[in-house]
Amino acid sequence: MDMHTLKPIDSQAIIEAARNTSCMVTVEEHSIFGGLGAAVAEITAQEHPTRMKILGIPDEDVIHGSSEEVFAHYGLDQHGIKRQVLNLL
Repeated sequence: MDMHTLKPIDSQAIIEAARNTSCMVTVEEHSIFGGLGAAVAEITAQEHPTRMKILGIPDEDVIHGSSEEVFAHYGLDQHGIKRQVLNLL
């Protein structure tokens, strides 16, 4: 799903996805705190708890580099996302 905005968030789509899958992974290009993953976790916790992995930038001093270098470092590139999804499954 492409959740291009947090407000308004499509709670019904999130609940439906939680009901139709065994787990959920969110990916965001910024802090994992207070973002998409947190919003999805809040909705699913109340409506349909499911296993989750929130991918994004951790609360630490962020490395400097190109977007590609930063994403690869934090596992936000295609290889890192694939690895995390397979680990969750």
